[in-house]
Amino acid sequence: MTGKVEIMNKKIGKKNSVDFLNKLFDILKDFEAIETESQTSLKTYKLNTVVGLLNISLESIEDLKESSVYTIFTRFEIPEKARKLYGCNIYSGKYNFHTIDKEECIINFKNFLSNLIHLKEVNDY
Repeated sequence: MTGKVEIMNKKIGKKNSVDFLNKLFDILKDFEAIETESQTSLKTYKLNTVVGLLNISLESIEDLKESSVYTIFTRFEIPEKARKLYGCNIYSGKYNFHTIDKEECIINFKNFLSNLIHLKEVNDY
């Protein structure tokens, strides 16, 4: 059990965090996500998907906080439709990514967006 605790206590570091965020910003640009005005220090985006609007929130490079995990926050605006495909929170529509592996997080997020964009319209799931 000690190994797991050591991994969770290991900090990612600013260089890795900046690299992670820059890759995510490029992915969001490729998917034509629209940056929106934020009331917080997070960078926020909206993306039209087959299950409705998806809100995406990322740390801004200027306000990076030390962390042990790579995180992407997403929230569907129509949870009833999205939960049938993604198991998002049935009330809030949240579907977040938290992992200690940078590349795994990026690949999972990119696949997630790709599925949301390329699936046929969802009506009766």
